[in-house]
Amino acid sequence: MQFAVLGPLEVVDGTRAIRLGARNLRIVLARLLCQPNVAVSTDSLIDAIWDRHPPRTAVKNMQVYVHQLRRLLGQHRVVSYPHGYAVHVDNGELDAETFEQLAGEGTQAVAAENVREGRELLVQALDLWRGPALADLAVVPALRAPIARLTERFLATVENRIEIDLALGLHPEVVAEAGVLVSSHPMRERLRGQHMVALYRCGLQSDALRVYDEGRRILAGELGVEPAETLQRIYLAILRGADPGPAIRRDPPPRGATKSSSVEPACGPAGPAYIAQLPADIPDFIGRLEPLGQMDAWAREGARIAPLLLTGGAGSGKTTLAVHWAHRYAARHGVGHLYVNMRGYSDDPPMQPIDVLSFFLRSLGIAPEHTPADLLDAAALYRSMLAHRHIIVVIDNANSVEQVRHLLPGGHDNRVVITSRDRLSGLVALVGVGRIEVERFSEHEALELLWRVVGEPRDDSSRVAGLDLARVCGHLPLALRVAAANLADGRYASVSDLVADVSDTGWPDALDLDSDANVGMKAAFDHSYHRLASDDQRLFRMLSLIPGPDFTADTAGALVSVPLHKATATVRRLVSAHLVEQLRPGRFSLHDLVHRYAREISSRLDGQPERDRGRQALYQYYSRGCDTAARVAHPHTPRMPSLAADHLDPGKVFAHHHAATQ
Repeated sequence: MQFAVLGPLEVVDGTRAIRLGARNLRIVLARLLCQPNVAVSTDSLIDAIWDRHPPRTAVKNMQVYVHQLRRLLGQHRVVSYPHGYAVHVDNGELDAETFEQLAGEGTQAVAAENVREGRELLVQALDLWRGPALADLAVVPALRAPIARLTERFLATVENRIEIDLALGLHPEVVAEAGVLVSSHPMRERLRGQHMVALYRCGLQSDALRVYDEGRRILAGELGVEPAETLQRIYLAILRGADPGPAIRRDPPPRGATKSSSVEPACGPAGPAYIAQLPADIPDFIGRLEPLGQMDAWAREGARIAPLLLTGGAGSGKTTLAVHWAHRYAARHGVGHLYVNMRGYSDDPPMQPIDVLSFFLRSLGIAPEHTPADLLDAAALYRSMLAHRHIIVVIDNANSVEQVRHLLPGGHDNRVVITSRDRLSGLVALVGVGRIEVERFSEHEALELLWRVVGEPRDDSSRVAGLDLARVCGHLPLALRVAAANLADGRYASVSDLVADVSDTGWPDALDLDSDANVGMKAAFDHSYHRLASDDQRLFRMLSLIPGPDFTADTAGALVSVPLHKATATVRRLVSAHLVEQLRPGRFSLHDLVHRYAREISSRLDGQPERDRGRQALYQYYSRGCDTAARVAHPHTPRMPSLAADHLDPGKVFAHHHAATQ
């Protein structure tokens, strides 16, 4: 039987993996395996599960767990003592003990000048690691100390093996691994020195000096101390252009040394050497200086900063901004990045948190068979994997708090960017997420994007037409890119022709692509609209009947004959979905393109009789408001008669009212 704690807890009987089941049962076994063949008191086991707040039935529950372990492992495996229990483990059955034995033998062999033999033993020891020690139980307070001891032994062994690799001249293979480990464990000065040596030997002197400066700032900021003398000596040697590392052995490296010179991706707490999942950056990225500055300031705020939410309407460029900034930050700091499109506004089903966690964990080096199927367990392992890493996580197109909540990692140095068309106010309330509203392009940015795609204008009339196009596109980046693509494809002879087409009262086909129905403003609005409840959809469609530039919740309620409190709630949901804009408290409007979209689907779905009823209700509301205002100004004004069905024209309404008040 094999007991494995160098990764998620596992027990294998021959070739059969034993399903340990409930979390409390795994905690008991993990606590016993931290001291194999040694009695652990019942009180310690109870504390491990309930952390000094046990229920009254704790002792009886413990007896049940011991009974279950004996049934799973065999009666002789769990031994009873007067005040506790022990798990019986034979030599070679516990991976942590095998690791210690191999690491110790490797260190002794190196000390005896059997360097290659010692290196092979160290590699065998490190190969036992499948991830962070007890990764699935890392949040249990009673296990933190033994996990920390195992992690320290892992890092010390990696450092010993890296030292041998440097002595064997394998510095090209060391650079990436050491860089990731230093990012995850910035206070380990020996590791930092080894990274500097590898960089210097690869001809990257300036990078090696930068790694030293970064370490010096961290030590000064966290501990108020200068780097150790050994690290300073390496730094000074690099400044002088002298090789600072161990002397390279000139005998050739053993066959296969290159392949095994670094830890395999799934073998240690650091995970894969480098993760790079962001989509390609847009080469003609335009403007956005203000939000980019806000994001840079957010990223500099220090340890444990809250995630950042980029929110805005369809086509406003949230994803483009997030990906561009993340690429820029990753290049500046040399960090990896995780990315997922949550498909919150798509024809495809939205991504589920457990599926995203499984994908992220595989990316971080956890083998599929070791990935927890339970959402909470997977989230705990994910947080453990990222607790000591510096990495960017971009969660794109999220549509709800529940989609995101379990994907937020802990740790000091992670930078998490979320994009959504919804304001996700629950994240602001629950975890203090910062929020940046991604606005439409300025006039200058809109024109710059247009000219980059279709070429600079040749005359003043083209410039004027460009301004008109930016206006009818509502300065939305997606609308401008699609319109520019249609121009570049020759669908229109000139910018003026396209503007004339878009200026028509119907839905502007120039803002969609013939070759891809999923790219364009109509598809973008469709995805937001179809996420609404049916009552919210109906009100949104009827808002297209409002003739003026803005409206109140009371006006919206009059359109569909619902009370003010219901209309207010619906309008707030539409604002949160960025289909309605709030101009100031109590007053709202529809963006011109959104208004045209609402009118198009209302004409298609509601039918003329329904629209006429809504329009009559709206004009009756206006008429009552005008009548009330007139009577306040002129108390003796006679009441305006009820509006008949043939008075649907707003001009007639106001003319009738004017005549009545003369």
